[in-house]
Amino acid sequence: MKRKVQQLAKSLYEETKQRFPAIQFINIQEHPEQADRFWINVAGELSEEEQDSMRMFVGRKATDILIHDGYSFAVMLDNSLVEI
Repeated sequence: MKRKVQQLAKSLYEETKQRFPAIQFINIQEHPEQADRFWINVAGELSEEEQDSMRMFVGRKATDILIHDGYSFAVMLDNSLVEI
């Protein structure tokens, strides 16, 4: 994974974590079918309202990244990915 992608993903995660402190980083995953698209997998206990708010927040930030840098990101809340 390119250094630029890692920097952008880290920055997006940190901004999201600041706004939604209940989330925890799991990993960054390349989209299996789309080039230059990445998932930032996180876990956390968020209400449906908080999840909606996080999707809106990330959508705005990710759109800015796509326009300026050409990489597409999504923050994916998935508690099944947590290692026990």
